Amino acid sequence: IPFSTDFAELQTETRRSSNKILNRRRLQNPQSDANIMNSFHQVVPLSLGFGTHFATVWVGTPPQRKSVIIDTGSHFTAFPCAGCQNCGSDHHTSPRYFQPSLSETFTTVGCDDCASYTQCEKKRTIPEFEIGNVYKSNVPKCIFSQSYTEGSSWSAYQAKDMFYVGNSPELDLASDAHAPPDSEELHTQMEVDPLNTQMEVDPLNLGFGIPFMFGCQLSQSGLFVTQLEDGIMGMSASESTLAKEMYEKQKVSHNMFTLCFRNELAVSKGGMSAGIMTIGGVDNRLNLSPMVYAKDIAYKGKEHGQLSASRKTQWYTVRLKNIFMFPGNPSITSDKHPLSYSQTAEELGIVRVENLDLERMNAGKGIIVDSGTTDTYLSSSMADEFYTAWRKVTGMEYSNSAIPLTTEQLRSLPTLLFQLQAHGTSDEELLDVSAETPGLVGNLDPSNSHDVLLAVPSDHYMEFSPMQNAYISRIYVTENTGGVLGANVLQGHDVLFDWENGRIGIARSLCEYETIMVEKEHELEQSGYLDRADKDETALPVDCILSDASLSTSCLESVDSQQCNHEPNSKLAGFEVWKRVVRFPSSLGGLECEEVARRISFSPNNNIDNVKQSHIGCNIFGVCQEEIPCSISCDEANRVYQADLSGSIVDKCGDQFFGACQTSCTQSRLTSIPMDDGNCHEEQVTTRPCHVGACSRNS
Repeated sequence: IPFSTDFAELQTETRRSSNKILNRRRLQNPQSDANIMNSFHQVVPLSLGFGTHFATVWVGTPPQRKSVIIDTGSHFTAFPCAGCQNCGSDHHTSPRYFQPSLSETFTTVGCDDCASYTQCEKKRTIPEFEIGNVYKSNVPKCIFSQSYTEGSSWSAYQAKDMFYVGNSPELDLASDAHAPPDSEELHTQMEVDPLNTQMEVDPLNLGFGIPFMFGCQLSQSGLFVTQLEDGIMGMSASESTLAKEMYEKQKVSHNMFTLCFRNELAVSKGGMSAGIMTIGGVDNRLNLSPMVYAKDIAYKGKEHGQLSASRKTQWYTVRLKNIFMFPGNPSITSDKHPLSYSQTAEELGIVRVENLDLERMNAGKGIIVDSGTTDTYLSSSMADEFYTAWRKVTGMEYSNSAIPLTTEQLRSLPTLLFQLQAHGTSDEELLDVSAETPGLVGNLDPSNSHDVLLAVPSDHYMEFSPMQNAYISRIYVTENTGGVLGANVLQGHDVLFDWENGRIGIARSLCEYETIMVEKEHELEQSGYLDRADKDETALPVDCILSDASLSTSCLESVDSQQCNHEPNSKLAGFEVWKRVVRFPSSLGGLECEEVARRISFSPNNNIDNVKQSHIGCNIFGVCQEEIPCSISCDEANRVYQADLSGSIVDKCGDQFFGACQTSCTQSRLTSIPMDDGNCHEEQVTTRPCHVGACSRNS
C-alpha cells in the first residue's frame, strides 16, 4: 500500500492455444435483457511471483510484453522504460526495458496536460535507448513518484500507449514443447526476440486494448529492483486504473473485476500459472461455492447526475466484525459448507476472539483488501485477545518466528474465520439469500447471520521457509489502526471487486486457468472458430458452443414392453431425449444455442429423417434438449443397460463443469455415466445461482 505520493517528485512461430482463445463472454446484467446480450468480460491468467501474483500486459504497436504485480492497494501502473537506471533487468521476467522508440503509438504527456499528482519538468533530460542506437530526449515530462510501506519506491514520467492484458508467450511455448518455463528453447526465443515484438498478435485479447496512461519508470528502489515482475499495475478504486478505463471505453460491460489466486511451490521468469483475473464481470465456472458479498465500506453510491459511484477513499475496504478459530483444517473445498447452520460455535469447537475493539480495528483507512501485499496485518488492539484464543485452540504461544512443523502439525493449526459485514442489511436486500448459504456466518453469529465468512486454512497463512526448514505465520497483529487482508488470505477464493455496486464478492474456487482454457480450446477448435481466426485477425462472431450430449431418456425407457405380446421381432415406437449444457453463449452475430442444436444431431446413431422430426429447445437454465423419434424391437426392449467404466467414453462422461450463466442468473451442470451401449447416460442435472444476489432488486 502506498503511504505517500511525492507530487514534486513473427516471424517466430508460436503456439496459438490460449492466444487464440475467445476471452469475451456474455455476463448477466440484472438491468435488462438487451444489456445481457451485449455484455462482455475478459478472462486472463495470472502467474506467481515472490509472494505476489502478476499479469502479462502488452504495450505499444507492435506490442511489447511486460509483467506487472496486480495490486488492489495502489492506484498507478508503471514499469521500467528505456533509460531507467538500475531497474533490475537481471531479475525481471523481461530482459529489456520497454522501448518507446519501437512503438508507433507511444506518446508522452505534455506539461499542459499533466495530472494533478505530477510535476512538469521542462528541462528534464531522459535517455531513451533503442536497440543498437542511443539518443537523448529533452521533451518536457510530467514526473511523479510512489513510495510503499515496506520501503520500495519508484519515479516515472507520464506516458500513453496501446495497452491490454493477455497471455504469457513463455507459458504457451512451454505448454507446446512440454518444457519447463525456464527451458533452453524459451531462452533462445527471448534472445531472438527479447521484446516479444515478433509474437503472433492475439486478435481476441487485442480487442480489449485501449490507449492507457501509465508511468515510464526512471528509477526503482527496494523490492522493485529484485522482484520477478517488471512493474506494478494498481487496481484500486481509482479513476486511473485499467478496469475503470476499459469500462469507460466500453470494452467491458461492468465496472468490476475478480482475482482468483492459487499458490504454487515454485516461481519462474517464464511465468508459473497461479490464478485468474476477470475484467468486467464474473466467471464462476470453477467456483466451489456461491459468491457472497461483503460491504465495501468506502462506497458512497451514486448521486443525482453522476455516471459512476462516489467513494470515501480509493481503497476497497471491508468491516471486520469477528475472528473465529476453527480447530484443525475442516473441509472447505467441497460443496458442503463446513459449518452447519443448526450448530453453535461451542458445538463445533470454534473459539471466538473475545472483546474486540471494533472501532479501533476498523479505524483509519479501514481493513483494506490488498492483493499486492503478501501478508495480512491486523490491529494491535486485538493482540492479547488473539493470542489468548490461539493459546486456547493450539496449546502454544502465537509467534511470527520460524517454527518447525510436520505436515500433521501444520494441518492441526486452526483455520481462521474472518467475519465481514454483509453488503445488504435490510430484510429486502437479504430476501433471496439463505443464511445457510455456504460462505455466510450463519449460527456463529445469529444476529448477523448474513455476514460473510472468509475461511483461511493454516497452509495459507503459514509460509514455509526452505532456508530454515520451518514455517512462519504471516498474520501480524501489529497495526496501530485498521489493517490489511493480504494475498495470503485471498488464496483459494474468487474475489470480486465490484465498484458498481459497492461490494466485495467472495467464493471458494479452484482458480485453475488451464482447466478453463483446455476445455475451451477443444470446443472452439471443433466449432471452427480458431481456423477462422487464423484467416482473419479480427474478433469474429462466435456461435453458441454446447457440451457433449448425454442420453436422458433412452428408446428402451420410453416404450412399454408389455405391448409386444410375445412377438420378439415386432417393433415398438418410442423416443429418445438427449441433453447438452450451454458451455459458451454466442456473441453478437453468432448462431444462438437453439439454432446450433438444430444443426447437429444430439444422438450419435441418428438418421436425417429422425432429425427432421425431432423437437429441440433450450431452457432458461442453460440446458438444451432434443426429443428424437426411435423404434426398438421387442427383443431389445428387455435389455438392461449396465455401467461401463472401462470404455473409451469414460473421460467424456465424468463430472462436467458448470456451463455459462443464463438470463435467469443460473447455470447448470450435466453429470453423466458411461453405459455399455456406448453412450453417456444422464445421471443428474444440477442448477445453481451464478452468484448470490446477482439478480436481486438492488444489484
